[in-house]
Amino acid sequence: MIISTKNIDEVVILDPGLREFGGHHPGIIEGLQSSPVIRDNKLSISVYASKDCSAKVLNRFSNSNIKITPNFETDFYLNFYSQAKLSTFNVYVHYLAKEYLQVFHLYKERIVTFFYHTLNWEHAYALSLAINLMQKQYDVDHKHLVCLMFNPSSSLVQEKGLPDRYFKFNTGFKALSKIPKVELFSAEQELTENYRVMLGNIINLHPCGLITQQHRQDIAVYKKEHCSILLYLGDAKENKGFLKLPGLVKKLAETIFTIDVKFIIQYTITNSKTDLAEVDRILKQWSVKDNRIEIQDCFLTDQEMHSLWLRTTHTVFNYNEIVYGQQSSGVLWQAAAYKTTIYLMTNSWLNREAERLGCTYSYVETVEQLQVELQHSIANFPQKQEYSVHKKNEYRDNLFSDLALWLHKQVKFK
Repeated sequence: MIISTKNIDEVVILDPGLREFGGHHPGIIEGLQSSPVIRDNKLSISVYASKDCSAKVLNRFSNSNIKITPNFETDFYLNFYSQAKLSTFNVYVHYLAKEYLQVFHLYKERIVTFFYHTLNWEHAYALSLAINLMQKQYDVDHKHLVCLMFNPSSSLVQEKGLPDRYFKFNTGFKALSKIPKVELFSAEQELTENYRVMLGNIINLHPCGLITQQHRQDIAVYKKEHCSILLYLGDAKENKGFLKLPGLVKKLAETIFTIDVKFIIQYTITNSKTDLAEVDRILKQWSVKDNRIEIQDCFLTDQEMHSLWLRTTHTVFNYNEIVYGQQSSGVLWQAAAYKTTIYLMTNSWLNREAERLGCTYSYVETVEQLQVELQHSIANFPQKQEYSVHKKNEYRDNLFSDLALWLHKQVKFK
């Protein structure tokens, strides 16, 4: 007999990638828990994470309305950059499928909606096997909401010669897309079109999950009084320009003399690479000498991140233009949502997205160009803050809507 919890809808998030504080996995949970839909107990959310999920993550959410259970033994990102033949993934795919199925069995008599905010092709293939097996074994009324995050036509295909990438994505996601009760969504316009062409399916839009209803209300009324230049945010990665930060910070700090300007650098280091550690050492050394350089080297809660963005006036991106040629960026979305002036030092997906979102942005190819533009903007702050985002932009409005509200709507829609 199938039962449901009275007066409250259930969403179960299967996320083997949730292990530690860093990246978007905990960030999405942080955003969800602050939504009024969750706080008011209109939506119940349970998360099945990695068995290696850190005590810090579990403790952070222990007093929230979101329950996190360490569950998956599968290393979610084990094969993420693998160029191996499809056949070599069989053991990985079948083991992950088994783990998905084990969770499904826990809900075989419950009406719930399963949500997957991050899937690469091998995860999609494993999920398709698990759902098919579950539907053959039981008469279940489970809906599966799948977010498409990674591009099947990555620029790396051309750069590194990965002709089978598209084939792998087509194999994994086509198997998933053919299953009844599976619905595919994408946050990003280019990605939506790529999957539509590949799968022949209608792909609807979902919010990026980084901006809540409360965030938007605060953004609308907050007045930025001092210049704060965000030079980096997120996991410390070479392809996001982390190793170039010392040179960038040095030149900007030596040429911009305004006393009340802040150079903000936020990052988390989740591995023991010596080059990342050296950049960390240099940045902290300089921050002691120049109090305008603000270092935040830990994971930020949703409220801490929100506070940081509210005071940020300018955002600088120095991402690898090959890696990010067709790869989206949550940091770019946050920079746009919080109405910062954006400086792009490479030409990638970020440039095209900034245009689509109606951002105030500049393409600056050198540090010298960046210095000139920043100095001009600082000199005219706050008298001259011009944003083109006042225009009606349906794509922008959908992207920055509340993910929990969207989830609740999907659960209600039969």
